[in-house]
Amino acid sequence: MKTISLMTAIFLTVALAGPAAEAGKIPFNGTMEAGESYQEFGDPPFMFFVNAGGTAITTELGQFTLVYTFLADLNSPTGDGFGRAWLLAANGDSIFTSSTAVSGPTGDPEVFFIVETHTITGGRGLYVNAKGSFTLNRLVNVVTGATSGSFDGSIIVKGHQ
Repeated sequence: MKTISLMTAIFLTVALAGPAAEAGKIPFNGTMEAGESYQEFGDPPFMFFVNAGGTAITTELGQFTLVYTFLADLNSPTGDGFGRAWLLAANGDSIFTSSTAVSGPTGDPEVFFIVETHTITGGRGLYVNAKGSFTLNRLVNVVTGATSGSFDGSIIVKGHQ
């Protein structure tokens, strides 16, 4: 009897570990648009804050209001920066991220490309224990503050299937 119970336990552990463990993993892909404002620090300036608000639309989870803030190094050859983002769903559920970024010039002196790596650190409501990551590739016009781009990654939401 003990052998049958042990074998049953091993079988159930192996059978449930695969699909059940991945049940909450959801693609986190989509597009974003926002307007940025900037505040420089130092004389001469050596860093600046970026504050922004806009919209992110995901293919699986729908539309979010997007708010983010970054601190960027003007003396870095790759425009290094770090920041936080908050994605707020219409029902009040939200996703929090921590991120790093690199940037560089394009053919237009007013437009820069930015690549951000976001780590999902949790949230509120459905996303309270969310984990995951995504990469955001975007362009920003540093004169107008208009920015848009696309992101690709995944989010793990406990209890979501």
